[in-house]
Amino acid sequence: MRFRVLFLLLCIPPFLSPRLPAADYSPSASWTGAEGNPLPVNGNPLWKAEQVYPPDPGKPENYILMIPGESGWRAAENTQGGQPSITFQKSVARLGLRSKTTPPGEFNKVAALSFISPEDGGYQLKSTLHLDRWEGGGKGSLVLYKREMTKPETPLTLISKTELPVKEDFPFNTEMVPLKKGDELVIVGVLDGYHSGANLNMKDLVIQRIEGSASAVVGVLYPAIAPIPAWKGEPGGILLPANTQIINVKERYGAVGDGQADDGPALQKAITEHLDQGGRTLYLPAGTYRLSSPLSFGDNPARARFLSLQGQGRDQTILKLVASAPGFSDPAKPRAVLTMLESGNKSIGTPEHLSLHDLTIEIGPGNPGAMALQWACQSGGICENVTLRAPETGDSGLAGLELNRLPSLSGFFKNLRVEGFDHAVLAGNKGGQLLFEQAHFQGQRKSVLLNQGSSLVLRKVQSENRVPFALNTGSSSSLFLHDAQLLGGSSPAAIQTENPRLMLRRVEQRGYTQLLEAKGSELRPASDASNLDYFGKLGSNVGAFPVQEPPRGLDLPVEETPQADQDPLDKSLVINIDRIKAEPGHSSAMQEAIDIAAQKGQRTLYLPSASGAETLTFNATLRIHGNIQRIHGLGGPFKLSPEMAKSEAPLFKINSGSGPVFLERMFFLPEINGTLRNPLVEMTSSRRDLVLKSILWPGPALRVAEGVNPGKLFLENVQFHSLRLPPTSSSLWARQLQIFSAPYTLQVEGAKLWLFGPLFSSDGSTWLNLNQKAQVELIGGMNTLSHRKGPAKADPLFLVNGLSQLSASYTEFSNNPSQKTLIQLRETRDGAPRLNTREAEVPEGFFPLLLSQPPASP
Repeated sequence: MRFRVLFLLLCIPPFLSPRLPAADYSPSASWTGAEGNPLPVNGNPLWKAEQVYPPDPGKPENYILMIPGESGWRAAENTQGGQPSITFQKSVARLGLRSKTTPPGEFNKVAALSFISPEDGGYQLKSTLHLDRWEGGGKGSLVLYKREMTKPETPLTLISKTELPVKEDFPFNTEMVPLKKGDELVIVGVLDGYHSGANLNMKDLVIQRIEGSASAVVGVLYPAIAPIPAWKGEPGGILLPANTQIINVKERYGAVGDGQADDGPALQKAITEHLDQGGRTLYLPAGTYRLSSPLSFGDNPARARFLSLQGQGRDQTILKLVASAPGFSDPAKPRAVLTMLESGNKSIGTPEHLSLHDLTIEIGPGNPGAMALQWACQSGGICENVTLRAPETGDSGLAGLELNRLPSLSGFFKNLRVEGFDHAVLAGNKGGQLLFEQAHFQGQRKSVLLNQGSSLVLRKVQSENRVPFALNTGSSSSLFLHDAQLLGGSSPAAIQTENPRLMLRRVEQRGYTQLLEAKGSELRPASDASNLDYFGKLGSNVGAFPVQEPPRGLDLPVEETPQADQDPLDKSLVINIDRIKAEPGHSSAMQEAIDIAAQKGQRTLYLPSASGAETLTFNATLRIHGNIQRIHGLGGPFKLSPEMAKSEAPLFKINSGSGPVFLERMFFLPEINGTLRNPLVEMTSSRRDLVLKSILWPGPALRVAEGVNPGKLFLENVQFHSLRLPPTSSSLWARQLQIFSAPYTLQVEGAKLWLFGPLFSSDGSTWLNLNQKAQVELIGGMNTLSHRKGPAKADPLFLVNGLSQLSASYTEFSNNPSQKTLIQLRETRDGAPRLNTREAEVPEGFFPLLLSQPPASP
């Protein structure tokens, strides 16, 4: 556990007080008894080596000066095996410690090294700590206290308690601690448990006085966490703390949500004023928000990035277009209730990382030209727990979801419900790739999916309709459909297509004459695909070599992404925004909050969303431990300090603890040139599941410490530059994983990996490398080549080595028809490489199944 109480220093303006230069104070590299205890430096006593006995560091009467020994300082009495002790060798201060010997005795051998302030100022402690435990299993901690010169008999003030990893270097920096001349900063090493012994090594220990801090006014307290205000609205659903910097549209913009007042102007003002902010969450509390005019993110795609609309719940937050609204009467001129990009200037960027959560968009009667949602997002977009609704009878509602706004479009629609409309989904972007998982369609009047050019990837779908489920028209429309129930149909075929770009798995139909009708193609009609994989056209070979008939993918077991529990607000923590404003780097505040959560047994930590000078800046690794499970970024955005960006330190390190760890909605601004070497997460504790949702990180995703066996890994709507799964990783399930780097961007060393709709750019280089019996199944991916320059490269897209296995179903898109991935697959079995090249019989840019399996044993 670690607990800090840190102080904000309010400085007197420079013209009222001189600015003193910074100064460093380090103990002597070989402090001996002849130099004295305390140790004088330039005539002033600056350091003391002390024993704490009885072992209560908070009581000033328990501190006893140590005496010199053969190699350092030793306690005068109450020792055991030479501990406690303090030695100094080669810039390392070593504290020798022991824990209790027999319960409930107080025989802890506690060592303390105290720094005496030579003048008023703000001071920081810096060191690299290393706990070398040589006996027992107790936990070691570094505890900091402040002892005030003017109050020598009062209890010491606790500053922090930091639990230390064992046999691992631990960079340690405090925030500024204000000290008056003669005040002491007391460094205490302790061990918990029984029969434990350890050395706490402090390398390059230095106390630094901050420049100009001598004129500090002391005593204003800004703790790391802020009290969460009581909830004022309706109970239930997604409740977010008001002091997280989210924008509550009722409180900030006067939206009413009573179903009577026109809330359109208030909501549009909230959206407009938070474009170009680098990231904002607009929170719509429970209510029916009546609209007589559309809502829009504008016509500048670069300004709309990182904007989120968050409702309290799909059944609680409803955006409702009034009956017969002006401008929604003509199906030939359709109009959306909510659009993410107008048809204006598209040359200055593309919308990225837009999101909608937990709300309903409803169309009133008399609006035949109305669409509920006009989606426009190039990467990182998610629409989750959203209902699009129109009357199932009559002519109101042309489409629930329109996907035609950008030439290169992506999005992940999770737990989407579409009720009514002529068409549930209109899609027509060549190069667009859209994912649907756990989707429900009901009561459409003409079709469920009208696809005129996009790649649609669907899993766990239920459709209750009499009309066709999918109408595939045009040469570039693709359909990947898995685990679907198409129920109640009365038309001849559930799926009607003009091209062979199909992959079906476990698709059940009831009520239709047949499952599939293929117009003008070589596809055979099919009545059912519930027990086999069905592919439109495979060519002469499925993969590099002939496979069994009928062809089957790996069909790895699939687990759904776990959902974090919605903890009550009074059981959650929020970083104090006043603390953020006061400090240039914010990792210490975040770490303190994590430690407090672990100490209190709380599980959820919210990071406030802000911009400009208040943007959260990570300047050190954060250790996740205890019961804390969920760190919610609320869309960010976040930054890295320049020093952190130059290092290889992980952003999060998952240490001991229980239960899964959820990291959600964290976007790091693309201000860093090049690719980071810092992994987002380092796993140092075995068997903790990890869930990453809606994250943009310009570096590697994961690092696993040697010998650690992590639990299950789940990725959802994430974007990284690389990902490596070592042999100790067991299984990973990824939905909308986006990786844009090369070479060997995705490396799998023996693990099992299931990829649903990955979006990647090989740039003509190898993207996936499999080794050590790895198993990878890729479903509905897209390889985008639109930015490649120069001649096509001959590097294989996939490398499969040894006894590894791969099945991949994907499309390829390029704005330049001459650019192609020439080699899809290279296998190396028993040292003999074999290649699979593009086949003329495969429809251009469509690979229904690329299968690579090791030869059967003789």
